[in-house]
Amino acid sequence: MKFDEFTVGQVFETKSFKMTKADIMRFAGEFDPQYMHLDEEKAKQGRFEESSHPDYIH
Repeated sequence: MKFDEFTVGQVFETKSFKMTKADIMRFAGEFDPQYMHLDEEKAKQGRFEESSHPDYIH
């Protein structure tokens, strides 16, 4: 499917996929290596008060 074939509000259902904390850390380390995703202790000192996952993982 090409980008221009999508419409606003279009929904696709797929099989579920369970991500572990290790999966999220590995993904963040490769694609979004910021402290708030990778360093729990440092993240606790930031505005979120805990580590956070990259926004595109939901």
